[in-house]
Order: sequence, then C-alpha cells, then structure tokens
Amino acid sequence: MVTGFGLDLAGYTTNKTSLAAIECQDRIANVTLLRRSSFSRERATTSFVESVLKEEAFDLQRCINLGPIAVDVPIDLQGLPYPDAPKQIWELTRRPIDSELRAMPPFAERIGAPVVRFAAIVRCATAGNSLGKSIFETYPTAIWQKLGIIPGAYKTRRKEKAKERGEACVALCKSLKIEPVLENDDDIDATICAVTAVAPEDFLCKPEDYSLERGLLPCGFRLLKKNPFDRICVREEDFSQWMDSHENDK
Repeated sequence: MVTGFGLDLAGYTTNKTSLAAIECQDRIANVTLLRRSSFSRERATTSFVESVLKEEAFDLQRCINLGPIAVDVPIDLQGLPYPDAPKQIWELTRRPIDSELRAMPPFAERIGAPVVRFAAIVRCATAGNSLGKSIFETYPTAIWQKLGIIPGAYKTRRKEKAKERGEACVALCKSLKIEPVLENDDDIDATICAVTAVAPEDFLCKPEDYSLERGLLPCGFRLLKKNPFDRICVREEDFSQWMDSHENDK
C-alpha cells in the first residue's frame, strides 16, 4: 500500500485550501479529503505568523512522514524575483516551465499569496531538502492537457453558471474515474495532486517531454501524463483523526 498527499493551496483569507490523502494498491486508489487541517483554516491578516507557521509546518511534517506530497504552487522559484541574467522580459516574472505551460507567473499574479505562504511553511519546517524527494510541485491545468481532458468551467464562481460548473465537475470526475462526483474545484485539484504524488514514473512526464534546455526544469516538478488508476474512490474525514490512526499503524 502506497500513501501520499495532494495539497490545493490557497491564500490564508480565502478558506479554499483542500488537502487530500491517497492510499493505493495496483490500479485502485482510495482518497480521503482531510478536513480541518491547519492548512484549511481561514486566517486574518493580523494573525501572528509565528504560531500559524508552526501549526502548518507541524502538519506538513506529519504528512511527509507518511508519504510524498504534491502541491499546486511553484516551489523551486529558480532565482525569482531576482533571475540571473534575464534576456527577455518574461524572465523577470516567470520560470521557463511557466512560460512553456502558460502558467500563472509565481509573483505577478493572484497565485503569489499561496507561493509565499508555502515557502514560509517549508522554511519553518526546515523541509527544503525534501523538495524533489517527498515534496513535489504540480500543475493541474497542464495535467488536463496531458490527459487530453477539456475540464470545462469547473472553477467558475459566477452564480449564473452554477449549473455549468456542476456539469463540468461531473464530466471531469468521470474522465478521471473519481467517484462519487466532487462538487468543487479545490477537492478535484487536491485529488489530482495526490494522484501525481504517488504515480509511478511510467505515468509521469519525463524531462525530454518538455521543450526546455537541460537543467531548466524546476526541482521537484512533476506532471501526470497518464492516469495510473482504474478507479479513485473518495470520502471525507477529520485530519487529526485520520493522521492519528495512520501514524499509530506505521
């Protein structure tokens, strides 16, 4: 049995972070959406950063003690925001992989808040050496492209598009073989991050699959190119209860 985690990380004030644990054997995966972790608590901007980071660093360490975790934010920033000898303007805000995949720039977009948040958590947990070993970066939008999936409007927040959003979630979960259907994009992204964390090498993109010069791929960056599972069954559980039971079994 292989265990891993997926973290769809948002900013502190949005209450949109989702954490998923995955346990798999052969072609079957069981995913548990872990509720009420320190990552998912909504925080005021006046909260004391030291106590918050200690809680999050502790929970991150608990996860990587059990298995790898894939997070959907840039981690290896490759010198940003001070790149070494940039030649083109985009190099001031994007890494080569962001340019190739047309991803959001780590600092010059709304993704900036989660980027600096996770960087602070990793520093507090002194887990920098785990990058590429038990901590990975992934990008769900690029995964859909690699899998040949058109995800539809599963991320829309507009009330008048609630029906379209629901239909997109149903179609996306069907394509990914997730059951039952997940009703929001955060849980879907956390689940695919978890799948990416534990996927065997044959199901991941290799360096030669990117049109990047050698050495320009960020450390710990991985993308799923094939779904390793015939069935992904999802349920929910309290984070502390799930972790306690699995740490006791280890």
